[in-house]
Amino acid sequence: MIQPIFGQRIPVLTTSQVAILTKPPLAIRVTGTVTSAEDKQPIPGVNVLVKGTTIGVSTDPNGRYALDIPNDDAILIFSFLGYTTQEIEVKGKTTIDITLVEDISQLSEVVVIGYGTSDKKDLTGAITSISSEEFNQGVLTTPAQLLQGKVAGLNITKSGDPNQRPAVILRGPSTLRSGGAQEPFYVIDGVPGASIDLLAPSDIETIDVLKDASSTAIYGSRAANGVIIVTTKRAKSGQTMLSYSNYVALEEVSKKIDMLTAPELRQYLADNGQSITVAADDDGSNTNWQDLVLRSAVSQNHNLSFGSANQTTEYGLSINYLKNEGILKNTALERVIVRGNISQRFFNNRLKLGVNFTNSSSNSLDQNSFLPGISYQNAILSNMLFYLPTVSPFNADGTYKENYNRTGSGTRNPLSIVDNNIIENKNNKLLINGLMQVDILDGLKFTLSYSTQRDQNNVGAYFNSASGLAVGLGGIARRNATLNKFDIVEGYFNYDKNFGKHEIKLLAGYSWQQDR
Repeated sequence: MIQPIFGQRIPVLTTSQVAILTKPPLAIRVTGTVTSAEDKQPIPGVNVLVKGTTIGVSTDPNGRYALDIPNDDAILIFSFLGYTTQEIEVKGKTTIDITLVEDISQLSEVVVIGYGTSDKKDLTGAITSISSEEFNQGVLTTPAQLLQGKVAGLNITKSGDPNQRPAVILRGPSTLRSGGAQEPFYVIDGVPGASIDLLAPSDIETIDVLKDASSTAIYGSRAANGVIIVTTKRAKSGQTMLSYSNYVALEEVSKKIDMLTAPELRQYLADNGQSITVAADDDGSNTNWQDLVLRSAVSQNHNLSFGSANQTTEYGLSINYLKNEGILKNTALERVIVRGNISQRFFNNRLKLGVNFTNSSSNSLDQNSFLPGISYQNAILSNMLFYLPTVSPFNADGTYKENYNRTGSGTRNPLSIVDNNIIENKNNKLLINGLMQVDILDGLKFTLSYSTQRDQNNVGAYFNSASGLAVGLGGIARRNATLNKFDIVEGYFNYDKNFGKHEIKLLAGYSWQQDR
């Protein structure tokens, strides 16, 4: 049949004339049971992960698991708190039973669980604890990226946009809504609901991921998507530390889309008895629009921290600077995070008073508009592919070449969209947390904390008169300012007592929170 393309009539095949055969990807289901070498009992909550991927599951209460793997060359990683991690090659097997051996060195490690801590050997819920030695390395803009591929059931997806947070989904989507509605609940240094954007990845000591109902119940409905507890680095007693770390990285599109060049397009049309007859659609140019709007993005990160502690006093300060260019021109993120803490113990260490603060100030150039009905990042990417390669980006007088009479795909000059539309986003986040902790009796402790967070966001958008998105309007300018606040007060008692081989833990408290 004949279809009009770029104003010409070109013979094409219809879907009824073409049969496309697809071969479904092979998948192998592997099942098995994980037991303890000490008592031969099944171990629930074991992480079973396909090495090098985010494919994984956790064992059920009977220690059983079932996992679909992409091929029989895969390697399965079995890990659980307090046990030695094992890696097993599948090699075509469909049943793999594993016996895990206790790792004595891990059993005394402490894990943060809600409003308290516990030794790894005493944990029964599905909790994964990752220390700084196990974190991912590379160009990381948010702490969530430290965990990519480390926790079964945790999926993290990052785009090439430096201003877009990675999508973090734990245990699968729990709602049809996207974005923050699917994200886990974050607790930072004991502050529930604190913004994860307040932290630099290099400031984090450990991350504990709470996945099942028994572990997350203390946080109620806020924990519907799971809980991620973050503990930042502090100086140990008797230690004074000064550290500096940095990296410089280059980010590129791994493979650009293979498009017809201008000579190839002209030849294709000629082979089919057609030509480009509209003069505005062929000025003799050979333009690669992907090369014009994409770039090799340079990122740099610098982190300086200082801390000291003794038996009664602890203090620390860290400064992090990040500059992350996007692979799309005129996109970038520049951010400075300052974090400090000081605490003092009194009365033979029975009373502890402390203050923590974190301030994150960022300035970003974005290609995602907040204006209703306008998504010009999509306009750039689509026109980058569909705009004619036979057209020059500029007229003879240096202005951007446009043909607004063209219909269908590829109607806007993508380089003009990049250069003539500016969105600048200035954001400032501040978190202050005050803490009082009293050891009342042996094993009985009272904690009172107050936290306040302020999130100020100022967005300015300007589409100038040359912009293809402001035709006939002489330009568009908009400003938008928002201020979000939350305050939280918590007071709770912890009772933790050992009776020989038995231990009792009790928690009672009250929490008040206001968002506005």
